[in-house]
Amino acid sequence: MTHFTVDEAQAWLEPTKQTLDALSVELEASISAQVLARASYAYTVTSWVDTSTTPSLIRKIMAIKYAAAQYALSYSEDSNLSDYAVYLNRMADELLAGVVSGALDLIDLGSGQEFLSAGDPAFYPNDLSSALDPADTGDTADGPASFSMGQVF
Repeated sequence: MTHFTVDEAQAWLEPTKQTLDALSVELEASISAQVLARASYAYTVTSWVDTSTTPSLIRKIMAIKYAAAQYALSYSEDSNLSDYAVYLNRMADELLAGVVSGALDLIDLGSGQEFLSAGDPAFYPNDLSSALDPADTGDTADGPASFSMGQVF
């Protein structure tokens, strides 16, 4: 099963220069794997297996990268059209970076899928081990201040 449709990829191609009848299975699989690998930094992507389960923005990013690859393959010796392939690829990379960073939301996620916060470091103590009174579950303090700005050493 493909992650995006022929029409989604064709939308980024000039119809007088290139028309897609079908997606190349190998190219689609390669681009989908690359995009899903990058998106997995921010989302659980294991359930994104076809067009109905893959979020629309991720499908569009895949389709843009597919169109860029098609132009690059077809017009590699013509720098003007190759520039368009570079432009498309860069735009897809910027969109994907926005998704991974959390700047762009995937608004059509399935149930149980959410942004995996990468902003909480695993090493930071978030328990009550350093609280003044560990029995007090409302105490989130890290203990008394070790020094102040006016303190002389």
